[in-house]
Amino acid sequence: MYNLLIDNIRGKTPLITAVMLQFCICSSTKAQVDYTSQVQPIFTQSCEGGFCHIGMDTSGIDLSSYDAAISSVGFQYEGMTIVPGDSQASPLWLKIAQEKPELGARMPRLADPLSPEEIELIARWIDEGAVESIAGELRGDLDRDGGLALTDAIIILGFLFIGGPEPFCEPVANVDGLDGLNVTDAIYLLSFLFLGGPPPPPLSPAEASSRGRAPRSASRLAPVIRTMTPSPTRSRRAPKASSSIP
Repeated sequence: MYNLLIDNIRGKTPLITAVMLQFCICSSTKAQVDYTSQVQPIFTQSCEGGFCHIGMDTSGIDLSSYDAAISSVGFQYEGMTIVPGDSQASPLWLKIAQEKPELGARMPRLADPLSPEEIELIARWIDEGAVESIAGELRGDLDRDGGLALTDAIIILGFLFIGGPEPFCEPVANVDGLDGLNVTDAIYLLSFLFLGGPPPPPLSPAEASSRGRAPRSASRLAPVIRTMTPSPTRSRRAPKASSSIP
């Protein structure tokens, strides 16, 4: 089935690419924010310099770790500093986002304000539920929602063709388990989702341990064009046994 899909797209690459790129642009897919790899580094870098909230509890707020941050109760706010699902009601976000917050001064102290991108990222993390970690042991689960869907293929295509963000982890993005990240990974995933193709092979222990490493991307389009024709070994590749996802 996979080979049939490859055969069908030969000679039709420009049309398919144009359609999929339009779909990518319209979908505006964003992967779920991961606290450990994305949010905690911002807290550590920005809040440690003021000697306030890293490694110590100041005004009831400790941002040294996820457990400390999510359980912090600000003395000024008489409530939780982070309200999962609602950044607009979270004093932590209001203190970093507003130039003149209602209570106290803007944070971080003794440092430049966070960038608009960092502020938006923290808002997204809170609005998504302020969870600590995202399911990331499933090959192909690039939006980190614990399953495989069309949005995962869109993330690959957006990165390859329209300058979208890099997938968060190279092994997870390498859907077919072969030759690094390229358009065949998106095709493999679409074949599985819609044509009854084989599922992505499970991550090896070594691949799972490298979670968080971004894909190599010295050239995005060259490998895409070069790998439109499948390797001779692909048709002989048997699907690996499935494994349970923790």
